[in-house]
Amino acid sequence: MSNTVYRVFLEKLGGSDPTQFIGDEGELFYDPFTGALRISDGNTPGGILLGALGSTGYCGSFYDTTIQTNPQANSILAATFNSTVISDGVQIVDQSKIKVLHDGNWNIQFSAQIDKTDSGTDIIDIWLRKNGSDLDHTNTRLEIVGNRAKDVAAWNWLVTGLADDYFEIMWMSPDTDMRLYAEGPQINPIRPGIPSIILSVAQV
Repeated sequence: MSNTVYRVFLEKLGGSDPTQFIGDEGELFYDPFTGALRISDGNTPGGILLGALGSTGYCGSFYDTTIQTNPQANSILAATFNSTVISDGVQIVDQSKIKVLHDGNWNIQFSAQIDKTDSGTDIIDIWLRKNGSDLDHTNTRLEIVGNRAKDVAAWNWLVTGLADDYFEIMWMSPDTDMRLYAEGPQINPIRPGIPSIILSVAQV
């Protein structure tokens, strides 16, 4: 098998939607709109993504420009997103649901600007949900010390998701002065705005 090159011949199927094409199990087909190569399992519309030219698969990039507050101590809140940079096979639904449109393994990575508006030391927990249920051992706790203190929560989860599964980034704090902080663009010198949370999702 060494030093052997194989060439796959693809048949042009005029008028076929690559996201809905099923084909026969094991059949390869190409999506000219995204540069993706897919393989049919004989059942799933759009097949299974093998990869895209210059990328590993579908991806999404989102952020939120609002201050997300904690109106009640120990309440469980979902981080929300109001702005989209990239939405290719990943969508934000109902502001908080990170919906994947294809089967695969997904890297969900976020960065949240945390701050508090009172003195003392307080905590915030952040974890991941899938289809409305908490995922085991996805929680992390941060301690924030002092009035107007700020910190950054930034980590990722590698998860498996089927088409139309959704994930949510959840958080809670016993302190109502804890929040996900956002700030508009600054001057002197000019700087970009600070989103309360930035989200990147990539199929791997």
